[in-house]
Amino acid sequence: MPDVLLLLARTGHTAFTIALIGLWSFRALLAPVAMPRFATIASAGVPVSAGLWLSAQAASLTESSIADAIAAVPDVALHTRFGNALLAGTLLIAVACLIARRAGRGRAGLAAALATTGLLARLASGHAAALQDTPLLVVQAVHVAAAALWLGMLPPLWAALGQHQGDARLIVGRFSRIGLGAVIALAVTGFAQALSLIGDVPALLGTRYGQVTLAKVALFIAILGVAVWNRVVLTPALPASICRLRRSIVAETFTGLLIVAVAALIGMLPPGIHIQPDWPLPFRITLPEPEGAGEAEGSGMGAAIGLALLAVTVVAAAVLCWRRRVRWAGLLAIAGAAAAAFLLLPPIQLQPATQASFRTMPEGFTVAGILRGQDIAAAGCTGCDAILQRLLDPGRGRLTDGELYKTIRNGFEGIVPARGEPLPDAEAWDLAAYLRTRAAGIELDRDGGWSGRLAAPDMPLRCAGELRNLSGLRGRVLRVAAGYAPPVEGALTVNLDPDRATASECAALSDTARRAYSLIVNASPDALTGYWFLVDGNGWLRGTGRGFPDILTEAIRAVAVTPLSEERAHH
Repeated sequence: MPDVLLLLARTGHTAFTIALIGLWSFRALLAPVAMPRFATIASAGVPVSAGLWLSAQAASLTESSIADAIAAVPDVALHTRFGNALLAGTLLIAVACLIARRAGRGRAGLAAALATTGLLARLASGHAAALQDTPLLVVQAVHVAAAALWLGMLPPLWAALGQHQGDARLIVGRFSRIGLGAVIALAVTGFAQALSLIGDVPALLGTRYGQVTLAKVALFIAILGVAVWNRVVLTPALPASICRLRRSIVAETFTGLLIVAVAALIGMLPPGIHIQPDWPLPFRITLPEPEGAGEAEGSGMGAAIGLALLAVTVVAAAVLCWRRRVRWAGLLAIAGAAAAAFLLLPPIQLQPATQASFRTMPEGFTVAGILRGQDIAAAGCTGCDAILQRLLDPGRGRLTDGELYKTIRNGFEGIVPARGEPLPDAEAWDLAAYLRTRAAGIELDRDGGWSGRLAAPDMPLRCAGELRNLSGLRGRVLRVAAGYAPPVEGALTVNLDPDRATASECAALSDTARRAYSLIVNASPDALTGYWFLVDGNGWLRGTGRGFPDILTEAIRAVAVTPLSEERAHH
Protein backbone atom coordinates (compact mmCIF):
# COMPACT_ATOMS: atom_id res chain seq x y z
CA MET A 1 0.00 0.00 0.00
CA PRO A 2 2.75 2.57 0.78
CA ASP A 3 4.23 1.92 -2.67
CA VAL A 4 0.87 2.69 -4.33
CA LEU A 5 0.53 5.89 -2.32
CA LEU A 6 4.11 6.78 -3.16
CA LEU A 7 3.41 6.34 -6.88
CA LEU A 8 0.20 8.40 -6.66
CA ALA A 9 1.98 11.15 -4.72
CA ARG A 10 4.91 11.30 -7.16
CA THR A 11 2.55 11.36 -10.13
CA GLY A 12 0.26 13.98 -8.59
CA HIS A 13 3.06 16.31 -7.51
CA THR A 14 4.70 16.14 -10.94
CA ALA A 15 1.41 16.57 -12.81
CA PHE A 16 0.30 19.57 -10.74
CA THR A 17 3.70 21.23 -11.15
CA ILE A 18 3.74 20.61 -14.91
CA ALA A 19 0.23 22.05 -15.17
CA LEU A 20 1.35 25.30 -13.53
CA ILE A 21 4.53 25.50 -15.63
CA GLY A 22 2.51 24.98 -18.81
CA LEU A 23 -0.15 27.54 -17.87
CA TRP A 24 2.34 30.28 -17.03
CA SER A 25 4.56 29.44 -20.03
CA PHE A 26 1.54 29.63 -22.34
CA ARG A 27 0.64 33.06 -21.00
CA ALA A 28 4.22 34.29 -21.35
CA LEU A 29 4.95 32.86 -24.81
CA LEU A 30 1.67 32.48 -26.70
CA ALA A 31 -1.50 34.19 -25.50
CA PRO A 32 -3.39 35.23 -22.36
CA VAL A 33 -5.77 32.51 -21.22
CA ALA A 34 -8.19 32.47 -18.28
CA MET A 35 -8.20 29.22 -16.28
CA PRO A 36 -8.79 30.32 -12.66
CA ARG A 37 -10.26 27.06 -11.37
CA PHE A 38 -7.55 25.00 -13.09
CA ALA A 39 -4.81 27.20 -11.59
CA THR A 40 -6.39 27.01 -8.10
CA ILE A 41 -6.61 23.22 -8.15
CA ALA A 42 -3.03 22.84 -9.39
CA SER A 43 -1.68 25.37 -6.86
CA ALA A 44 -3.40 23.55 -4.00
CA GLY A 45 -2.41 20.15 -5.33
CA VAL A 46 1.33 20.85 -5.21
CA PRO A 47 1.70 21.18 -1.40
CA VAL A 48 -0.90 18.49 -0.68
CA SER A 49 0.84 15.96 -2.95
CA ALA A 50 4.22 16.98 -1.50
CA GLY A 51 2.97 16.18 2.01
CA LEU A 52 1.56 12.86 0.88
CA TRP A 53 4.84 12.10 -0.89
CA LEU A 54 6.87 12.83 2.24
CA SER A 55 4.56 10.60 4.31
CA ALA A 56 4.69 7.72 1.83
CA GLN A 57 8.47 8.05 1.53
CA ALA A 58 8.82 8.02 5.31
CA ALA A 59 6.66 4.87 5.45
CA SER A 60 8.86 3.26 2.79
CA LEU A 61 12.09 4.18 4.60
CA THR A 62 10.88 3.15 8.06
CA GLU A 63 8.84 0.16 6.81
CA SER A 64 5.89 1.35 8.86
CA SER A 65 2.32 2.37 8.07
CA ILE A 66 1.42 5.81 6.75
CA ALA A 67 -0.07 6.75 10.14
CA ASP A 68 3.15 5.89 11.97
CA ALA A 69 5.26 7.51 9.27
CA ILE A 70 3.58 10.92 9.59
CA ALA A 71 5.54 11.53 12.80
CA ALA A 72 8.75 10.89 10.86
CA VAL A 73 7.91 13.41 8.12
CA PRO A 74 9.85 16.32 9.72
CA ASP A 75 12.98 14.16 9.96
CA VAL A 76 12.63 12.99 6.35
CA ALA A 77 12.00 16.55 5.13
CA LEU A 78 14.85 18.17 7.04
CA HIS A 79 17.51 15.47 7.32
CA THR A 80 17.47 13.61 3.97
CA ARG A 81 18.59 14.76 0.53
CA PHE A 82 15.22 13.73 -0.89
CA GLY A 83 13.33 15.73 1.72
CA ASN A 84 15.49 18.80 1.30
CA ALA A 85 15.08 18.71 -2.49
CA LEU A 86 11.30 18.23 -2.35
CA LEU A 87 10.86 20.92 0.31
CA ALA A 88 13.01 23.43 -1.59
CA GLY A 89 11.18 22.70 -4.84
CA THR A 90 7.76 23.07 -3.23
CA LEU A 91 8.75 26.41 -1.67
CA LEU A 92 9.93 27.70 -5.06
CA ILE A 93 6.61 26.69 -6.63
CA ALA A 94 4.74 28.46 -3.80
CA VAL A 95 6.70 31.64 -4.50
CA ALA A 96 5.88 31.25 -8.20
CA CYS A 97 2.17 31.02 -7.36
CA LEU A 98 2.37 34.31 -5.45
CA ILE A 99 4.14 36.03 -8.35
CA ALA A 100 1.63 34.73 -10.90
CA ARG A 101 -1.38 36.07 -8.97
CA ARG A 102 -0.98 39.39 -10.79
CA ALA A 103 -1.37 39.50 -14.56
CA GLY A 104 1.48 40.19 -16.96
CA ARG A 105 3.64 38.23 -19.40
CA GLY A 106 6.79 39.05 -17.46
CA ARG A 107 5.34 37.79 -14.18
CA ALA A 108 4.04 34.66 -15.91
CA GLY A 109 7.47 33.97 -17.41
CA LEU A 110 9.20 34.45 -14.04
CA ALA A 111 6.67 32.19 -12.33
CA ALA A 112 7.19 29.51 -14.99
CA ALA A 113 10.97 29.72 -14.56
CA LEU A 114 10.72 29.41 -10.75
CA ALA A 115 8.29 26.49 -10.98
CA THR A 116 10.58 24.71 -13.48
CA THR A 117 13.49 25.21 -11.10
CA GLY A 118 11.36 23.76 -8.31
CA LEU A 119 10.55 20.73 -10.46
CA LEU A 120 14.22 20.24 -11.35
CA ALA A 121 15.26 20.52 -7.69
CA ARG A 122 14.04 16.96 -7.20
CA LEU A 123 16.86 15.72 -9.43
CA ALA A 124 19.25 16.50 -6.57
CA SER A 125 18.03 13.33 -4.88
CA GLY A 126 18.11 11.16 -7.99
CA HIS A 127 20.45 8.52 -9.36
CA ALA A 128 22.60 10.93 -11.39
CA ALA A 129 23.19 13.17 -8.37
CA ALA A 130 24.11 10.19 -6.19
CA LEU A 131 26.68 9.09 -8.80
CA GLN A 132 27.86 12.70 -9.22
CA ASP A 133 27.32 12.24 -12.95
CA THR A 134 27.03 15.86 -14.08
CA PRO A 135 26.41 15.14 -17.80
CA LEU A 136 23.57 12.75 -16.93
CA LEU A 137 22.15 15.33 -14.50
CA VAL A 138 22.11 17.96 -17.26
CA VAL A 139 20.46 15.50 -19.67
CA GLN A 140 17.76 14.71 -17.11
CA ALA A 141 17.17 18.41 -16.44
CA VAL A 142 16.65 19.13 -20.16
CA HIS A 143 14.36 16.09 -20.46
CA VAL A 144 12.16 17.11 -17.53
CA ALA A 145 11.99 20.77 -18.59
CA ALA A 146 11.05 19.86 -22.18
CA ALA A 147 8.35 17.45 -20.98
CA ALA A 148 6.93 20.06 -18.59
CA LEU A 149 6.80 22.70 -21.33
CA TRP A 150 5.12 20.50 -23.94
CA LEU A 151 2.70 18.53 -21.79
CA GLY A 152 1.91 21.44 -19.49
CA MET A 153 0.87 23.72 -22.35
CA LEU A 154 -1.75 21.29 -23.66
CA PRO A 155 -4.58 22.25 -21.23
CA PRO A 156 -4.15 26.03 -21.81
CA LEU A 157 -4.01 25.36 -25.57
CA TRP A 158 -7.37 23.59 -25.27
CA ALA A 159 -8.77 26.58 -23.35
CA ALA A 160 -7.26 29.15 -25.73
CA LEU A 161 -8.89 27.50 -28.75
CA GLY A 162 -12.23 28.10 -27.06
CA GLN A 163 -11.45 31.65 -25.92
CA HIS A 164 -9.56 32.95 -29.00
CA GLN A 165 -11.13 31.18 -31.96
CA GLY A 166 -10.22 33.99 -34.34
CA ASP A 167 -6.51 33.56 -33.55
CA ALA A 168 -6.62 29.75 -33.46
CA ARG A 169 -4.36 29.18 -36.46
CA LEU A 170 -1.74 31.65 -35.16
CA ILE A 171 -1.75 30.17 -31.65
CA VAL A 172 -1.53 26.58 -32.86
CA GLY A 173 1.28 27.47 -35.26
CA ARG A 174 3.34 29.01 -32.47
CA PHE A 175 2.62 26.08 -30.17
CA SER A 176 3.69 23.62 -32.90
CA ARG A 177 7.12 25.24 -33.13
CA ILE A 178 7.59 25.02 -29.35
CA GLY A 179 6.28 21.46 -29.34
CA LEU A 180 8.66 20.40 -32.13
CA GLY A 181 11.65 21.68 -30.16
CA ALA A 182 10.42 19.92 -27.02
CA VAL A 183 9.90 16.63 -28.88
CA ILE A 184 13.41 16.73 -30.35
CA ALA A 185 14.86 17.46 -26.90
CA LEU A 186 12.83 14.62 -25.35
CA ALA A 187 13.94 12.10 -27.98
CA VAL A 188 17.64 12.99 -27.72
CA THR A 189 17.77 13.18 -23.94
CA GLY A 190 15.61 10.08 -23.54
CA PHE A 191 18.04 8.08 -25.66
CA ALA A 192 21.00 9.45 -23.69
CA GLN A 193 19.34 8.49 -20.40
CA ALA A 194 18.65 4.98 -21.68
CA LEU A 195 22.32 4.52 -22.56
CA SER A 196 23.40 5.64 -19.09
CA LEU A 197 20.74 3.94 -16.93
CA ILE A 198 19.84 0.85 -19.00
CA GLY A 199 22.98 0.32 -21.02
CA ASP A 200 22.07 -2.49 -23.41
CA VAL A 201 19.29 -4.55 -24.93
CA PRO A 202 19.34 -7.36 -22.30
CA ALA A 203 18.69 -4.80 -19.55
CA LEU A 204 16.03 -3.11 -21.69
CA LEU A 205 14.08 -6.33 -22.24
CA GLY A 206 15.05 -8.27 -19.12
CA THR A 207 14.66 -5.83 -16.21
CA ARG A 208 11.58 -4.16 -14.83
CA TYR A 209 13.23 -0.76 -15.30
CA GLY A 210 13.78 -1.47 -18.99
CA GLN A 211 10.30 -2.90 -19.52
CA VAL A 212 8.61 0.12 -17.91
CA THR A 213 10.84 2.35 -20.03
CA LEU A 214 9.56 0.53 -23.13
CA ALA A 215 6.00 1.27 -21.98
CA LYS A 216 6.96 4.94 -21.67
CA VAL A 217 8.44 4.88 -25.18
CA ALA A 218 5.22 3.33 -26.53
CA LEU A 219 3.16 6.09 -24.90
CA PHE A 220 5.55 8.71 -26.25
CA ILE A 221 5.10 7.32 -29.78
CA ALA A 222 1.32 7.35 -29.27
CA ILE A 223 1.22 10.97 -28.10
CA LEU A 224 3.60 11.94 -30.90
CA GLY A 225 1.22 10.32 -33.38
CA VAL A 226 -1.67 12.38 -32.01
CA ALA A 227 0.46 15.53 -32.22
CA VAL A 228 1.38 14.81 -35.86
CA TRP A 229 -2.29 14.21 -36.68
CA ASN A 230 -3.16 17.55 -35.11
CA ARG A 231 -0.42 19.36 -37.04
CA VAL A 232 -0.87 17.73 -40.45
CA VAL A 233 -4.63 17.10 -40.65
CA LEU A 234 -6.53 19.29 -38.18
CA THR A 235 -4.45 22.48 -38.09
CA PRO A 236 -4.71 23.23 -41.84
CA ALA A 237 -8.52 22.93 -41.54
CA LEU A 238 -8.82 25.61 -38.84
CA PRO A 239 -11.09 27.26 -37.79
CA ALA A 240 -13.62 24.66 -38.99
CA SER A 241 -11.79 21.87 -37.15
CA ILE A 242 -11.57 23.57 -33.73
CA CYS A 243 -13.96 21.13 -32.03
CA ARG A 244 -12.11 18.08 -33.37
CA LEU A 245 -8.76 19.63 -32.48
CA ARG A 246 -9.89 20.31 -28.90
CA ARG A 247 -11.07 16.71 -28.53
CA SER A 248 -7.72 15.52 -29.86
CA ILE A 249 -5.89 17.75 -27.36
CA VAL A 250 -7.89 16.13 -24.54
CA ALA A 251 -6.70 12.70 -25.70
CA GLU A 252 -3.14 14.03 -25.97
CA THR A 253 -3.36 15.45 -22.44
CA PHE A 254 -4.54 12.18 -20.88
CA THR A 255 -1.80 10.29 -22.73
CA GLY A 256 0.66 12.80 -21.29
CA LEU A 257 -0.70 12.13 -17.80
CA LEU A 258 -0.08 8.42 -18.32
CA ILE A 259 3.49 9.22 -19.36
CA VAL A 260 3.96 11.21 -16.14
CA ALA A 261 2.68 8.24 -14.12
CA VAL A 262 5.00 5.81 -15.91
CA ALA A 263 7.93 8.20 -15.41
CA ALA A 264 7.09 8.32 -11.69
CA LEU A 265 7.15 4.52 -11.58
CA ILE A 266 10.53 4.48 -13.35
CA GLY A 267 11.87 6.83 -10.67
CA MET A 268 10.98 4.25 -8.02
CA LEU A 269 12.91 1.40 -9.69
CA PRO A 270 16.64 0.64 -9.58
CA PRO A 271 18.29 1.38 -12.97
CA GLY A 272 18.71 -1.54 -15.35
CA ILE A 273 22.51 -1.27 -15.28
CA HIS A 274 22.44 -2.46 -11.65
CA ILE A 275 20.12 -5.45 -12.18
CA GLN A 276 20.82 -8.94 -13.52
CA PRO A 277 18.46 -9.28 -16.51
CA ASP A 278 16.07 -12.18 -17.07
CA TRP A 279 16.16 -12.63 -20.85
CA PRO A 280 12.57 -13.11 -22.07
CA LEU A 281 13.25 -14.50 -25.58
CA PRO A 282 14.11 -18.08 -26.60
CA PHE A 283 16.99 -16.83 -28.78
CA ARG A 284 19.75 -14.23 -28.69
CA ILE A 285 21.58 -12.39 -31.45
CA THR A 286 25.33 -12.70 -31.90
CA LEU A 287 27.44 -10.41 -34.05
CA PRO A 288 30.73 -11.38 -35.70
CA GLU A 289 33.89 -9.66 -34.51
CA PRO A 290 36.29 -8.08 -37.05
CA GLU A 291 39.10 -10.51 -37.81
CA GLY A 292 41.65 -7.78 -38.43
CA ALA A 293 42.34 -4.14 -39.13
CA GLY A 294 41.33 -4.44 -42.79
CA GLU A 295 37.91 -5.86 -41.99
CA ALA A 296 37.48 -3.28 -39.21
CA GLU A 297 38.26 -0.47 -41.67
CA GLY A 298 35.77 -1.89 -44.18
CA SER A 299 33.11 -2.15 -41.50
CA GLY A 300 33.85 1.40 -40.40
CA MET A 301 33.50 2.69 -43.99
CA GLY A 302 30.12 0.97 -44.34
CA ALA A 303 28.96 2.42 -41.03
CA ALA A 304 30.07 5.91 -42.10
CA ILE A 305 28.16 5.65 -45.38
CA GLY A 306 25.11 4.29 -43.53
CA LEU A 307 25.15 7.16 -41.01
CA ALA A 308 25.54 9.72 -43.80
CA LEU A 309 22.62 8.18 -45.70
CA LEU A 310 20.50 8.16 -42.55
CA ALA A 311 21.28 11.84 -41.88
CA VAL A 312 20.37 12.83 -45.45
CA THR A 313 17.16 10.82 -45.20
CA VAL A 314 16.13 12.51 -41.94
CA VAL A 315 16.78 15.99 -43.35
CA ALA A 316 14.94 15.25 -46.61
CA ALA A 317 11.96 13.72 -44.77
CA ALA A 318 11.79 16.72 -42.43
CA VAL A 319 11.75 19.11 -45.42
CA LEU A 320 8.98 17.12 -47.09
CA CYS A 321 6.94 17.12 -43.85
CA TRP A 322 7.42 20.86 -43.50
CA ARG A 323 6.09 21.25 -47.05
CA ARG A 324 3.23 18.90 -46.10
CA ARG A 325 4.30 16.11 -48.46
CA VAL A 326 3.65 13.55 -45.73
CA ARG A 327 3.17 10.53 -47.99
CA TRP A 328 6.45 11.10 -49.81
CA ALA A 329 8.21 11.80 -46.51
CA GLY A 330 7.02 8.46 -45.11
CA LEU A 331 8.13 6.51 -48.17
CA LEU A 332 11.53 8.22 -48.15
CA ALA A 333 11.96 7.54 -44.44
CA ILE A 334 11.19 3.83 -44.86
CA ALA A 335 13.50 3.42 -47.86
CA GLY A 336 16.33 5.42 -46.29
CA ALA A 337 16.07 3.60 -42.95
CA ALA A 338 16.15 0.21 -44.70
CA ALA A 339 19.23 1.14 -46.75
CA ALA A 340 20.99 2.61 -43.71
CA ALA A 341 20.22 -0.48 -41.64
CA PHE A 342 21.68 -2.69 -44.37
CA LEU A 343 24.93 -0.71 -44.25
CA LEU A 344 25.06 -0.21 -40.47
CA LEU A 345 24.11 -3.66 -39.25
CA PRO A 346 26.61 -6.52 -39.64
CA PRO A 347 25.46 -10.08 -40.43
CA ILE A 348 23.72 -11.56 -37.41
CA GLN A 349 23.22 -15.09 -36.11
CA LEU A 350 20.52 -16.45 -33.82
CA GLN A 351 21.42 -18.81 -31.00
CA PRO A 352 19.20 -20.50 -28.40
CA ALA A 353 18.94 -18.56 -25.16
CA THR A 354 17.72 -19.05 -21.59
CA GLN A 355 16.46 -16.72 -18.91
CA ALA A 356 20.02 -16.45 -17.54
CA SER A 357 21.75 -15.84 -20.89
CA PHE A 358 22.75 -12.25 -20.10
CA ARG A 359 23.46 -12.55 -16.42
CA THR A 360 27.03 -11.77 -15.43
CA MET A 361 29.31 -12.87 -12.62
CA PRO A 362 28.26 -10.83 -9.56
CA GLU A 363 31.85 -10.21 -8.48
CA GLY A 364 33.26 -10.14 -12.02
CA PHE A 365 35.64 -12.54 -13.70
CA THR A 366 38.38 -12.62 -11.04
CA VAL A 367 41.46 -14.60 -10.12
CA ALA A 368 39.95 -15.32 -6.70
CA GLY A 369 36.74 -16.70 -8.23
CA ILE A 370 38.64 -18.91 -10.69
CA LEU A 371 40.71 -20.45 -7.91
CA ARG A 372 37.68 -21.02 -5.68
CA GLY A 373 36.03 -22.76 -8.63
CA GLN A 374 39.13 -24.90 -9.12
CA ASP A 375 38.90 -26.05 -5.50
CA ILE A 376 35.20 -26.92 -5.98
CA ALA A 377 35.99 -28.95 -9.08
CA ALA A 378 38.88 -30.70 -7.32
CA ALA A 379 36.56 -31.73 -4.46
CA GLY A 380 34.50 -33.74 -6.95
CA CYS A 381 32.27 -32.70 -9.81
CA THR A 382 30.90 -35.54 -11.88
CA GLY A 383 29.47 -33.16 -14.46
CA CYS A 384 32.49 -30.93 -14.98
CA ASP A 385 34.06 -33.02 -17.75
CA ALA A 386 30.80 -33.03 -19.69
CA ILE A 387 30.47 -29.25 -19.30
CA LEU A 388 34.07 -28.80 -20.47
CA GLN A 389 33.31 -30.85 -23.58
CA ARG A 390 30.29 -28.62 -24.25
CA LEU A 391 32.47 -25.49 -23.92
CA LEU A 392 35.02 -26.99 -26.30
CA ASP A 393 32.45 -27.68 -29.04
CA PRO A 394 32.17 -24.39 -31.01
CA GLY A 395 29.77 -25.99 -33.47
CA ARG A 396 27.01 -25.92 -30.85
CA GLY A 397 27.40 -22.20 -30.18
CA ARG A 398 29.29 -20.44 -27.43
CA LEU A 399 27.70 -20.44 -23.99
CA THR A 400 27.49 -17.06 -22.30
CA ASP A 401 28.53 -16.79 -18.67
CA GLY A 402 24.89 -16.79 -17.63
CA GLU A 403 24.13 -19.91 -19.66
CA LEU A 404 27.18 -21.63 -18.20
CA TYR A 405 25.97 -20.72 -14.72
CA LYS A 406 22.49 -22.06 -15.54
CA THR A 407 23.99 -25.30 -16.86
CA ILE A 408 25.92 -25.79 -13.62
CA ARG A 409 22.88 -25.07 -11.45
CA ASN A 410 20.60 -27.41 -13.39
CA GLY A 411 23.11 -30.11 -14.21
CA PHE A 412 24.28 -31.08 -17.71
CA GLU A 413 22.16 -33.68 -19.49
CA GLY A 414 21.16 -35.26 -16.19
CA ILE A 415 24.61 -35.00 -14.60
CA VAL A 416 24.80 -33.00 -11.35
CA PRO A 417 27.74 -32.00 -9.12
CA ALA A 418 29.16 -34.71 -6.88
CA ARG A 419 27.27 -33.61 -3.78
CA GLY A 420 24.04 -34.61 -5.53
CA GLU A 421 22.32 -31.23 -5.44
CA PRO A 422 22.70 -27.92 -7.29
CA LEU A 423 25.47 -25.66 -6.08
CA PRO A 424 24.64 -22.41 -4.26
CA ASP A 425 24.71 -19.30 -6.43
CA ALA A 426 28.15 -18.08 -5.36
CA GLU A 427 29.79 -21.49 -5.84
CA ALA A 428 28.08 -21.98 -9.21
CA TRP A 429 29.49 -18.69 -10.47
CA ASP A 430 32.97 -19.60 -9.17
CA LEU A 431 32.81 -22.98 -10.91
CA ALA A 432 31.67 -21.24 -14.10
CA ALA A 433 34.71 -18.95 -13.94
CA TYR A 434 37.05 -21.91 -13.48
CA LEU A 435 35.51 -24.00 -16.27
CA ARG A 436 35.57 -21.04 -18.66
CA THR A 437 39.29 -20.54 -17.94
CA ARG A 438 40.13 -24.25 -18.08
CA ALA A 439 38.34 -24.64 -21.43
CA ALA A 440 40.26 -21.65 -22.81
CA GLY A 441 43.57 -23.29 -21.88
CA ILE A 442 42.62 -26.60 -23.48
CA GLU A 443 41.39 -24.83 -26.62
CA LEU A 444 44.60 -22.80 -26.90
CA ASP A 445 46.64 -26.00 -26.61
CA ARG A 446 44.47 -27.80 -29.16
CA ASP A 447 43.81 -25.06 -31.75
CA GLY A 448 46.48 -22.43 -31.11
CA GLY A 449 43.88 -19.79 -30.23
CA TRP A 450 40.52 -19.04 -28.61
CA SER A 451 37.30 -19.32 -30.61
CA GLY A 452 35.46 -16.81 -28.41
CA ARG A 453 36.09 -13.88 -26.16
CA LEU A 454 37.87 -14.27 -22.84
CA ALA A 455 38.20 -11.47 -20.32
CA ALA A 456 41.49 -10.94 -18.51
CA PRO A 457 40.92 -12.25 -14.95
CA ASP A 458 40.73 -9.30 -12.58
CA MET A 459 43.13 -9.09 -9.63
CA PRO A 460 44.42 -6.58 -7.08
CA LEU A 461 47.62 -4.78 -8.10
CA ARG A 462 50.23 -2.44 -6.78
CA CYS A 463 51.10 0.29 -9.28
CA ALA A 464 53.85 2.71 -8.25
CA GLY A 465 52.96 2.14 -4.60
CA GLU A 466 49.24 2.63 -5.21
CA LEU A 467 46.68 -0.17 -4.78
CA ARG A 468 44.63 -0.75 -7.95
CA ASN A 469 42.65 -3.48 -9.70
CA LEU A 470 43.31 -4.75 -13.22
CA SER A 471 39.79 -3.65 -14.18
CA GLY A 472 40.69 -0.14 -13.04
CA LEU A 473 43.20 0.09 -15.90
CA ARG A 474 40.52 -0.01 -18.61
CA GLY A 475 41.24 2.19 -21.58
CA ARG A 476 44.89 1.15 -21.83
CA VAL A 477 46.54 -1.77 -23.59
CA LEU A 478 48.14 -4.08 -21.02
CA ARG A 479 50.95 -6.62 -21.29
CA VAL A 480 50.41 -9.08 -18.40
CA ALA A 481 53.65 -11.02 -17.91
CA ALA A 482 55.24 -13.57 -15.62
CA GLY A 483 58.88 -13.25 -14.60
CA TYR A 484 61.35 -10.89 -16.25
CA ALA A 485 59.43 -8.40 -18.42
CA PRO A 486 61.15 -5.17 -19.46
CA PRO A 487 58.89 -2.28 -20.51
CA VAL A 488 57.46 -2.45 -24.02
CA GLU A 489 56.32 0.48 -26.14
CA GLY A 490 52.58 1.11 -26.29
CA ALA A 491 51.48 -1.08 -23.35
CA LEU A 492 51.47 -0.93 -19.57
CA THR A 493 53.29 -3.90 -18.07
CA VAL A 494 51.52 -5.83 -15.31
CA ASN A 495 53.61 -8.57 -13.69
CA LEU A 496 52.03 -11.63 -12.10
CA ASP A 497 54.88 -11.89 -9.57
CA PRO A 498 54.57 -9.66 -6.50
CA ASP A 499 58.37 -9.46 -6.12
CA ARG A 500 58.55 -7.68 -9.49
CA ALA A 501 56.65 -4.64 -8.16
CA THR A 502 59.69 -2.40 -8.30
CA ALA A 503 60.86 -3.58 -11.73
CA SER A 504 57.44 -3.43 -13.45
CA GLU A 505 54.88 -0.67 -13.79
CA CYS A 506 52.30 -2.79 -11.92
CA ALA A 507 52.46 -6.15 -10.14
CA ALA A 508 49.98 -8.56 -8.58
CA LEU A 509 49.58 -8.41 -4.82
CA SER A 510 49.55 -12.21 -4.49
CA ASP A 511 51.30 -15.08 -6.27
CA THR A 512 47.91 -16.79 -6.64
CA ALA A 513 47.48 -14.76 -9.85
CA ARG A 514 50.03 -17.07 -11.48
CA ARG A 515 47.81 -20.08 -10.74
CA ALA A 516 44.80 -18.55 -12.47
CA TYR A 517 46.66 -17.26 -15.53
CA SER A 518 48.49 -20.58 -15.96
CA LEU A 519 45.10 -22.20 -16.61
CA ILE A 520 44.60 -19.91 -19.62
CA VAL A 521 47.64 -21.43 -21.37
CA ASN A 522 47.14 -24.93 -19.92
CA ALA A 523 50.49 -24.86 -18.10
CA SER A 524 51.67 -25.31 -14.53
CA PRO A 525 52.23 -22.14 -12.49
CA ASP A 526 56.00 -22.72 -12.44
CA ALA A 527 56.11 -23.09 -16.22
CA LEU A 528 54.38 -19.74 -16.74
CA THR A 529 57.64 -17.76 -16.50
CA GLY A 530 58.28 -15.95 -19.77
CA TYR A 531 54.63 -15.92 -20.90
CA TRP A 532 52.82 -12.68 -21.74
CA PHE A 533 49.16 -11.83 -22.34
CA LEU A 534 47.89 -8.83 -24.33
CA VAL A 535 44.77 -7.13 -22.95
CA ASP A 536 42.89 -4.48 -24.95
CA GLY A 537 41.35 -1.31 -23.57
CA ASN A 538 38.03 -3.04 -22.84
CA GLY A 539 39.62 -5.81 -20.78
CA TRP A 540 39.61 -8.64 -23.33
CA LEU A 541 42.54 -11.04 -23.80
CA ARG A 542 43.77 -10.62 -27.37
CA GLY A 543 46.78 -12.87 -27.56
CA THR A 544 49.46 -14.71 -25.66
CA GLY A 545 52.99 -15.89 -26.29
CA ARG A 546 56.36 -16.51 -24.75
CA GLY A 547 59.59 -14.52 -24.83
CA PHE A 548 59.96 -11.15 -26.53
CA PRO A 549 59.36 -11.53 -30.28
CA ASP A 550 59.84 -8.62 -32.66
CA ILE A 551 56.13 -8.66 -33.52
CA LEU A 552 55.07 -7.83 -29.96
CA THR A 553 55.16 -4.06 -30.53
CA GLU A 554 53.23 -4.45 -33.78
CA ALA A 555 50.65 -6.66 -32.05
CA ILE A 556 50.23 -4.04 -29.32
CA ARG A 557 49.54 -1.36 -31.93
CA ALA A 558 46.95 -3.58 -33.64
CA VAL A 559 45.18 -4.31 -30.33
CA ALA A 560 45.13 -0.60 -29.50
CA VAL A 561 43.47 0.23 -32.84
CA THR A 562 40.85 -2.56 -32.80
CA PRO A 563 39.66 -3.27 -29.23
CA LEU A 564 36.73 -5.66 -28.93
CA SER A 565 33.48 -3.99 -27.98
CA GLU A 566 32.19 -4.25 -24.44
CA GLU A 567 29.57 -6.95 -24.00
CA ARG A 568 27.36 -7.76 -21.03
CA ALA A 569 27.28 -11.49 -21.58
CA HIS A 570 30.98 -12.14 -21.10
CA HIS A 571 32.17 -9.62 -18.54
